[in-house]
Amino acid sequence: WARDDFDGIMGFSQGAAACSIFTAHLERQGLRPPRFCLCFSGFVQPLPRNAAWYGHDAMPRIAAPCLVISGSQDGITTPQNGRQLAELFQQAHVYTHERGHGVPQRAKDLQVYADFLGRFI
Repeated sequence: WARDDFDGIMGFSQGAAACSIFTAHLERQGLRPPRFCLCFSGFVQPLPRNAAWYGHDAMPRIAAPCLVISGSQDGITTPQNGRQLAELFQQAHVYTHERGHGVPQRAKDLQVYADFLGRFI
């Protein structure tokens, strides 16, 4: 990451939580954060034990723009979980699709991704 080879970061489910934790950690350490984040079916809680600083009201909101994608039929991570994740970011865009726990790939979903990513790459 430190070699500047990446523009953004993406995570799904636990990976989305890890994406937000990693980005917050980079910003907290004064290191170069990603230019954008994509978080599919993400959540804030539960946290790893060594990340007690993450997600607290005293934590500065994450500056990197983020597209948070949730499924209205997701029985594992609900759209409410996605909204809670979005609240950790200064610039969050929330997209809710009609499916479940997965990465939606219909044309209208792909257009949402393209519109968001077009600002960065």
